[in-house]
Amino acid sequence: VPKNHVAYQEPRAGAEVKKDRDIRIVVSKGPRTVPVPELVGFDIREATIIMEDNGLIPGHLTEVYGGGEVTGAILSQVPAPGNVVQRGAAVDLLIDLGHRPVEYSMLKLEGLFPEDVIPQLDRYQLGIGRIRYVQRDDLPQRVIIEQDPVAGYPVVSGSPVSFTVHRAE
Repeated sequence: VPKNHVAYQEPRAGAEVKKDRDIRIVVSKGPRTVPVPELVGFDIREATIIMEDNGLIPGHLTEVYGGGEVTGAILSQVPAPGNVVQRGAAVDLLIDLGHRPVEYSMLKLEGLFPEDVIPQLDRYQLGIGRIRYVQRDDLPQRVIIEQDPVAGYPVVSGSPVSFTVHRAE
């Protein structure tokens, strides 16, 4: 019986019923098997909606750096589109994380002036995190005295870099 059609009713069609008597119906959820829809190219949100509309659920979700322009796009699916499966079956998805972020070894910022550091961070596509100011008499003025992440630590493009600057009062 097609989805949203009456599969069963009681009393049967044509039977006489008394006024205010309940009539029971069963509405079909559709066939017990469904064809797997094409999900490749859709983002994960859209793919999930399409699966739910077809009585399917997300299975294993695997994320890879596929290099695509759309982060979250479906690259592959199992079972393949067109296969007939039981309603409620899981569909495994391979999801594109886009381009792999570039990894750098963190620069040594300590002892440098903040205005000299900012262009370097821009060149490596690193963001500016929290900047703290402290006063210590034993250090040169206006220089970076601490950094996070520390020099040599692996960082990826887009990561924030925080530092502490000595500031004279």
